[in-house]
Amino acid sequence: MTKRCSLGIVGAGLLVLFLLSSCPSATTPSVKTYVISYIANGAVSGTPPASQLKTHGIAIILAGNNGNLERPGYGFAGWNTAATGSGATFLSGASYTVNAALTLYALWQPDPDPDPDPDPDPDPDLVPVTGVTLNQSSASLETNGSWTVQLTATVAPVDATNKSVTWTSSDLGVATVSVTGLVTAIGNGTATITASTADGSKTASCVVTVNTAVTGIILDLTTSTLTVAATQQLIATVLPATATIKSVTWVSSDESVATVSATGLVTAMAPGTAIITVSSDDGSYSADCTITVPGSGTANVTID
Repeated sequence: MTKRCSLGIVGAGLLVLFLLSSCPSATTPSVKTYVISYIANGAVSGTPPASQLKTHGIAIILAGNNGNLERPGYGFAGWNTAATGSGATFLSGASYTVNAALTLYALWQPDPDPDPDPDPDPDPDLVPVTGVTLNQSSASLETNGSWTVQLTATVAPVDATNKSVTWTSSDLGVATVSVTGLVTAIGNGTATITASTADGSKTASCVVTVNTAVTGIILDLTTSTLTVAATQQLIATVLPATATIKSVTWVSSDESVATVSATGLVTAMAPGTAIITVSSDDGSYSADCTITVPGSGTANVTID
């Protein structure tokens, strides 16, 4: 049977609504909540905070370490969603707005190491290193000549307990150095080779310059016949093309017959024979051209 509400009229024109117990009541909507729980996560004393209820759509302030959780060798650093500390971290008193349940683990950070003894007692038998020197402070190497140089480090004092040294090069593209101090040329340039002591960090250095050496020199002419006052330009080619120092020197065996300039220009002076020699500046290589100046005849240049 359907229940009805009754209406009654009391007094002249006054309408009164009587809500009877048989009338249906309005439904109150349910409020969703989420549990925030806290785990001690390795603490040996204290208690984790009590669980909290978060209401849907309303932020909640997360608890701090109000239960005085303690873990030897660690300090409390907040809360984390993973026991390992690899999850999301929440600081004490942080505002949590996500509409979801949450389990938080105490986050622990290791205590810093104690400061070392500022003045430990030295080993009475230890003889400290006071310095190091090298057998040479500079060296020149050639990539196609003298490839290596042996450096020797002398550690002072002679009775130092630890005489070991470490070798380094400032530019491995120019020169490398072995653990025994053997330096090997790699490419043109300059590198600083440094020996550092293991005890005391004392250092000594050698500046190594690497050049590409001259391997030969050739002339465009080996003989030439000139009349008096005639000239001939000789051209010298230094080998290899990558040689670092390509400068040369020109000389005549008899300047009364033929002279030669610093650029290789030969001038016939008088009848006779002279040998023009061009030499690499290191003196290792040379090439010759024989100049013949006839005693008579018209001005001409004859090249063999």
